[in-house]
Amino acid sequence: MSACSNNETAKSKSWFDALPTITREWPRPTTSDAPPNTNIAHQQKNQNSPIELQEKVWEFLSNLPGMTTNNSTVSVNGARAVFTPDTLAATTGPGSKEWIHLHPSYDGSMHISLPNTDRTKQINDLGRWEPHPRNNKTLMLYGPRDDQELEVIKQIITAVYSLHELS
Repeated sequence: MSACSNNETAKSKSWFDALPTITREWPRPTTSDAPPNTNIAHQQKNQNSPIELQEKVWEFLSNLPGMTTNNSTVSVNGARAVFTPDTLAATTGPGSKEWIHLHPSYDGSMHISLPNTDRTKQINDLGRWEPHPRNNKTLMLYGPRDDQELEVIKQIITAVYSLHELS
């Protein structure tokens, strides 16, 4: 294995190990399936995050060092996003450096992109997110419903942020 591969494996292990192992209570929310060639987005349909918690998520995202915020370039109207500096690799969409976006208040979920997908199944088993139906590097992170879930969401975002920060 090359030094680069060893480094990528170590990074992958360390970010995954930083994820909280607390599984989400309640059944998963209902989500749309984002059918191809339609205007319907992959969205959370119920168990939505209260607006106050959505704003706390946005405040947290807005304060991540070295990142910039703006409207999403790949999501629905009203979605807000965090972008990596130009020196880092694009992750979410063609030509985009958007790695996470928060859907509008009627939804409250987020899409977060992973530089690699080797841990997708284990992450999905925690019940906090689901794979995007058309992009295997992007996961829907369900919006937090209370302060405890907010703290878990922040830990997940921090773990994935470390991948983008160090890419």
